[in-house]
Amino acid sequence: MSNPVVQSLLSRVVVLAPAAVTLAVWTSSRDPYEAAKFAVLVVLAAAAVASWVWSGTKNGHLRAHLSPFTWALGAFLAAGSLTSALGSETLASLFGVPMRQGGLLAYGAAGILGLGAATVAHKGVADRFVLTMMATMVPLGIYGLLQITGNEPLAVTSGVSGVFVTLANPNFAGGVCGSLMGMAVWQVVAGPATWRRVLGGAALVSALVVVVGAASVVGYVSAAASMAVVAAVWLWDRGGRSRTLALPALGAVGAAGAALLAMGFFAAGPLASIGEARGVVLRRFYWEAALSMGGDNVVAGVGFDRFLAFYRGARSQAAANAVDLSLETDAAHSVPLQLFSGGGLLLALAYLGLLAVVGWAFLRVVAQQEGRDRLLVGAVGSVWVGLQAQSLASFDLPATLTLSLVSGGLLAGLAWPGATRSIPLPAVTVAPAPTGRPGKRQKARAKSVALPAWLTPVAGTLAAVVLLVGLVVGTRPFLAESASGAALRAEAAGDFVSAAVEWERAAGTAPWEADYAYRHGLALLRAGSTEAAIAALDEALGLRPDHVGALVSKARAFGALGRDEEAGDVYRLALTAEPHHLDLKVEAARALLRTDP
Repeated sequence: MSNPVVQSLLSRVVVLAPAAVTLAVWTSSRDPYEAAKFAVLVVLAAAAVASWVWSGTKNGHLRAHLSPFTWALGAFLAAGSLTSALGSETLASLFGVPMRQGGLLAYGAAGILGLGAATVAHKGVADRFVLTMMATMVPLGIYGLLQITGNEPLAVTSGVSGVFVTLANPNFAGGVCGSLMGMAVWQVVAGPATWRRVLGGAALVSALVVVVGAASVVGYVSAAASMAVVAAVWLWDRGGRSRTLALPALGAVGAAGAALLAMGFFAAGPLASIGEARGVVLRRFYWEAALSMGGDNVVAGVGFDRFLAFYRGARSQAAANAVDLSLETDAAHSVPLQLFSGGGLLLALAYLGLLAVVGWAFLRVVAQQEGRDRLLVGAVGSVWVGLQAQSLASFDLPATLTLSLVSGGLLAGLAWPGATRSIPLPAVTVAPAPTGRPGKRQKARAKSVALPAWLTPVAGTLAAVVLLVGLVVGTRPFLAESASGAALRAEAAGDFVSAAVEWERAAGTAPWEADYAYRHGLALLRAGSTEAAIAALDEALGLRPDHVGALVSKARAFGALGRDEEAGDVYRLALTAEPHHLDLKVEAARALLRTDP
């Protein structure tokens, strides 16, 4: 492809980013998935910025996309930054919860890639994005098939049964592959070449393997939404009765299906059995708590991605007794409700504004194009719509964030191509060299303009610094999770002293995260170092004073030392943080009886 935009470094980074983040995995970590994906995402975002700076230096101008998408994304990230700063755990809000990594930095890095996609958007770039994602589905399908047959290629385990490939659990595997099914169907039916139809067929079969193997409602919903969008764009392009009759009929069927599914989630209607599944019952508890958090902090919420820290106090008695005391949840399992709980109306409205702008861009560019170009746009849009459908009952991770914002950025760039402006860099005028032989009349020659000599090394240095910062920041959670993986292996071997050393290393690598200090304390308890364990648990409580696990473990440690009065005081604090769970009430009552019979 000869188009200079398609050949630019930025376009290559943008096109490859969703695939690279989706496939990233590191098996030696406690979390083989999200910490590695977060590292890849942040480094690629830094590479996008560095390539933008370097390419601008070489071309003499920087390209910037200034459309409604830019302002909507900027408003969302600004709202997220404000709610993160106002929250009680700002660093934790930035990096997100371990083993999920859906904090503000992940949104910001994916947003950078989305703006990059809008800046370089072109039909050629969109086409390469489609090819890259179809190629990505094939190894996911092979991986899923191996898992279905009882073979785990990477020797990793999951707390959730079923097919989860490199996407953490079956819900995300089904959601991502389901969102790509519309794109694969389009390639099979209308691919411009035989080899592309073959690739589309392989991608479609792979997606089916994962979605069906995962047996996730989220996956089926995402697939249905994705394929419905492709069908709708195809009917629109055909015109005539297809547009005036079949398209409204498809919309009506889709709306009816969505209504029945929504009723089913609340255990009503013909699909009520969906709402009786344990995962859906728990989701309703999470949604109720998220509404409570956002309602109590309606302007700015409880802090970006801080659902975990406030869930116990916000959940109902029924929700508390539905799970073991030690189990916690770190997300509302609905992206809009997660953002509402973390950022109140400020963040929720900014997020809805961003969705509205991308949806507007999609409709706008579909109306602008025709024929094969319109179907290409429909394929890109189907990915974005499928991901939004799954996000209603799920939460964001690096892979879904990257795929969503890159596809959304491509739609925005195609919808508003005139919004990409060239910003000239400072230049100097170079006097022309004399021409002609001495003694003869000199030929007139225009002055030339060149970049100043200092600009290239400065730009190169800046690009290198951006890459280095991205590498350092992006790998912090990854290094912490690698240490935690070593800790778990030591615990499995019964070596709790070594495990405690590794948990302490994880806590030092990610000092904003209370979970590592808490795990350090638990390992010390099992190693018999009770006093040291109490000190480690105090470190966790210094980060999160209402960490119920740390409070209960500290109270038990005091009890083991015969310090019943101190144990009783800590149990009272635990009951304040967890006011509903019956098991905790019974345990605390027994301890308090020893201090005041």
